[in-house]
Amino acid sequence: MSKHEVEAALSRMCGSTRLMAELIYGTGTRIKECMSLQVKDIEFDLRSIMVRAAKGNEDMERISGRSRYYLVIRVLKPR
Repeated sequence: MSKHEVEAALSRMCGSTRLMAELIYGTGTRIKECMSLQVKDIEFDLRSIMVRAAKGNEDMERISGRSRYYLVIRVLKPR
């Protein structure tokens, strides 16, 4: 998919669905890894995500961009 096609697909999503799609696309996280993420795995100050028991059963740190960081905040913000 081209960058334009990805942006078009993401623009049609919202909430946790969009967050998961952006994390998978933007950080290289696998679907299973993304689905098992917990709030405690997110390091807000460093804008990073700790993927536990990733490929090879090792913990891996993924860096997230600023726009994704704000999306995480919006999705997790209490209502």
